[in-house]
Amino acid sequence: EKLLKKGLTEVPDSVNLKEALADFYLDQRNFTAAEPLLAELEERISEKPFWQLLKGKEALLKGRARQAIKYLTKAHQSRDDTQTTFLLAQACRQVGELGLAKGYLQTVVSRTRASDVRAILISVLLDLRDYAEAARHAKVLVQANEKDSRAWLLLARAQIGAGNQKDVFHSLRQAIKYDPDNPQPHLMMAVLEEKRENLAKAEEIFKKALATGKNKQICYLQLLYFYQRHKKGQPEAFDKKIQTVVKEAKEEFPDVYWDIFLLPADPDARMKVLEERLKKDQDDINSLRALASFFRFF
Repeated sequence: EKLLKKGLTEVPDSVNLKEALADFYLDQRNFTAAEPLLAELEERISEKPFWQLLKGKEALLKGRARQAIKYLTKAHQSRDDTQTTFLLAQACRQVGELGLAKGYLQTVVSRTRASDVRAILISVLLDLRDYAEAARHAKVLVQANEKDSRAWLLLARAQIGAGNQKDVFHSLRQAIKYDPDNPQPHLMMAVLEEKRENLAKAEEIFKKALATGKNKQICYLQLLYFYQRHKKGQPEAFDKKIQTVVKEAKEEFPDVYWDIFLLPADPDARMKVLEERLKKDQDDINSLRALASFFRFF
């Protein structure tokens, strides 16, 4: 920044320096500083590709993806460089144009081999349910860096999507090995064990996810959902477990209405209990919160 400003004191009319400084400010998300430069540049170079790129970048950073696409598409017609292509991919992804995003990301990956961009491409491929191609790219990341837990997680997601039960547990174990404090691979593994009806193992792994100490609210919810799904077979045992977890969760996250898990599991019975409570006390805030949460939680 200092060098660019110094350059502008020496050459105050330099378009290139003003472009570079505006780009720098956008990277810093300093829109207050960037906007006057962009306005000044608009008067001089509004039809040039780099100005279109800067305006597209600004729009994207401000969450105006469709506006960004208009600017970036115009820039891309004259300026088929990596930055423009990548920004265009991001904008397309944000508006749900995943096919276009995939194509642009493939171009960037072929040019740069950047692992971060490849990871984004894999996420897009997963959203498109192209699990074979997602797995292929994830294996490239794993081969480049065996300790990349993110790559192992992406590979696991591709394997789950493809129904590859044989290899997914290995991928998840590797993800845990290289990032033991991340609850996500534990949660994914717990769900897989539950689907295999290994309920004791699934419960153990859900608790391991909680023990990481990260994203604890989600981990509490997932464990409680698990108990709710299986309490019908052993209602007394699971009710005790639910009560214990709810008590812990309430202490850590008092703003969440955890007591909804203490209501009857059957939706109709649960609704009846809440309605009866409200008949007795229309200002019962907990019952009102439970009703509001009803469709969100269950």
